[in-house]
Amino acid sequence: IAAVRNGGIRLSQLQPDSSWAPVPLPQAVKANELSELRYVIPTRLQPGGQYKLTVDSTTFSSIYHLTNKTLEQAITVQGEEKYANVYFKITGLDHRHAIVELLKNNDEVVMSAPVDSVRGEATLLNVEPGTYYARLFIDSNNNGIWDTGNYARHEQPEEVAYFNKPLRLRANWDVEQSWDIYALPVNEQKPQAILKNKPEQRNNLLDKKSQNQNQQQDEESDEFTNPEFGNNAYSGNKYNDYRNQNRR
Repeated sequence: IAAVRNGGIRLSQLQPDSSWAPVPLPQAVKANELSELRYVIPTRLQPGGQYKLTVDSTTFSSIYHLTNKTLEQAITVQGEEKYANVYFKITGLDHRHAIVELLKNNDEVVMSAPVDSVRGEATLLNVEPGTYYARLFIDSNNNGIWDTGNYARHEQPEEVAYFNKPLRLRANWDVEQSWDIYALPVNEQKPQAILKNKPEQRNNLLDKKSQNQNQQQDEESDEFTNPEFGNNAYSGNKYNDYRNQNRR
């Protein structure tokens, strides 16, 4: 997306008398610096409310001057009792800036929230019920995103910590968790369920490799110990029989 015409995005809320009232919207911004196709409009919707999002044609345009078609989308917000809330009390930050991210089991970020650097608290509200995991990164430059570091400038990637237990959230529940980001060594923090290379998978691969190596060694041993291995018409007893027949 090369350009966004913010006046072309409108939000309306359904009123008790069945009329639609406009809802003020801030400017649409990129979801993150790594994506050119995802934009967000930070706004708070009323629980239980019904809305209508309208995007006029030509609101979005690409570098090839292609534009979008008109879009109208109904949005229904569930009541607060349908969601869960998560409250973290975090220690070990020493007043550094940090961001907490709520993850699915494939490491996809569902929601994020800044940590209050003074109180060491992070709050994630209105989370859909389910099982989640939590990750924290030290936002050293306070830009709101995790930075990979810079080799040329000798800068390390921003520090990352994982909450070592799954978060099982139910509707209309508040979950409070204490989190010491240095309670476990870094290599023991990430829950096994979201490890890309799980220990049992690695062990299975090692066992399979060992079995293949043993099988190969057995086959190589057969070449030297089995008298029938590799015999042909001109070797061993078969060749002697053939030679004796020709002499007769």
